[in-house]
Amino acid sequence: MKKQAGMTVIELVISVAIVGIIISMIIGTLSGCRADHEKAVKAANEYKANIPGATGVSCVATDSDKDGYCSCTIFRGESDPLAVECGCQSWCWINCTAGCKAAIPKFRSK
Repeated sequence: MKKQAGMTVIELVISVAIVGIIISMIIGTLSGCRADHEKAVKAANEYKANIPGATGVSCVATDSDKDGYCSCTIFRGESDPLAVECGCQSWCWINCTAGCKAAIPKFRSK
């Protein structure tokens, strides 16, 4: 009986497919974060246009509480920032988030 020295074609195909799936999941996750951030910044800038004296915006790149909104800050001078949450879902089918809303502090009950 001969010993096999390498992999069969089917083993190679399965290995390449698994690696491809893992890579596509990583790339999809990273590109989704960028899309989310860009959408949140765009919504924050639109919201800022309606606020007198607003000078700039800053948004985080992730939706930390998984509610479809990213936390943003609209700057209105040196000591008067406005905290808002802006829609940052890159894709969805139902319950899509859009625009900005006032950020409500979430306190833990004792």
